[in-house]
Amino acid sequence: MDKDRTWYLMGKKVAGEATAAEMAELERLLRETPEARYTMEVLASVWKLSEKPEDQAMAEMAFRHQWARLESKTAQQVHTPTLELYRWKRAVVAVAAMFVCFTALWFLLQRSFKSLPLAHRELVTHKGSRSKLLLPDGSSVWLNAGSKLTYAADGDAAHVREVTLAGEGYFEVAPMPGKPFIIHTSDIQVNVLGTVVNVRAYPEDELLETTLISGSVAVEWNDLSKSAIYLRPNQKMIVRKVPHKSLMGIDAISPTCQITVVRPIALHHKTLNPEISWVNNTLVFQDESFLAAVVKMERWYNCRITLADKKLASFHFTGTFEDESLEQALMAMQCIHPFHFKIMDSTVSIY
Repeated sequence: MDKDRTWYLMGKKVAGEATAAEMAELERLLRETPEARYTMEVLASVWKLSEKPEDQAMAEMAFRHQWARLESKTAQQVHTPTLELYRWKRAVVAVAAMFVCFTALWFLLQRSFKSLPLAHRELVTHKGSRSKLLLPDGSSVWLNAGSKLTYAADGDAAHVREVTLAGEGYFEVAPMPGKPFIIHTSDIQVNVLGTVVNVRAYPEDELLETTLISGSVAVEWNDLSKSAIYLRPNQKMIVRKVPHKSLMGIDAISPTCQITVVRPIALHHKTLNPEISWVNNTLVFQDESFLAAVVKMERWYNCRITLADKKLASFHFTGTFEDESLEQALMAMQCIHPFHFKIMDSTVSIY
């Protein structure tokens, strides 16, 4: 009996017809039945999400229509004994209330679910680690150290597959005709057309790099200042963020870019793509300055490295590291250029 009464009061509340006494009674019943409270909260939240007044008007009209039918049928059943009439009326009212609740829910969900944003998830890899993730659409993503990827929890519910990258990611995108895959970064977006691509976009770095392994991609600027650039396999697009003075005298970023060809390197009788070697747990330096090498090593080994002697910054290194520790890597680099280093916990001083 209380369940029927609860549905009846919920229907009146949704339609805005409940009196203060009925609201108090409904609150008491909801305290006694937690599952009914959850249902009420869902109905109330969905009702509030509706942005169209006509949706609520339709729901209210449905309630009034059912109520009028109830009163009409009640008047026609005057010959029914009082007890039976009371029970019958309560049953009909309960059904009418249920009808109103779900009618309102149906109307409002049609509008509300279209405007609700998809739930998003984040994958974060800390320095010194790398991660692999299978996205809901079947695409595979490897994240390098110190990176973050944001993506929709249910990619099938969107017309466009979109992710946001801060750091470096290697993407093997599952081809889905009619559903583009877009990688958003701080300055550019990469439109992937069923392909394999590596994107390096650390917010703190001066360079943004997009390397196409196979397939095709179109790279666009977020501010639409330039036309899209289409890459061919083994091409790398390098965007250099150059600060300049705006008309207001405030520092701004004006990206410039160049296209280069990625050439494989030989390692132990096999070839290696230096742009995606990190996916196979191999750290590669290819004629890189000491400063650039330091940035990579800090992320790779989760440490803090300082160059005490600024002259060391002009040193360049070429080499690969797979299972070497931080100390072993630095000792190998000493064979190329002379320098000293001291390791204390996770801090390295090079002099």
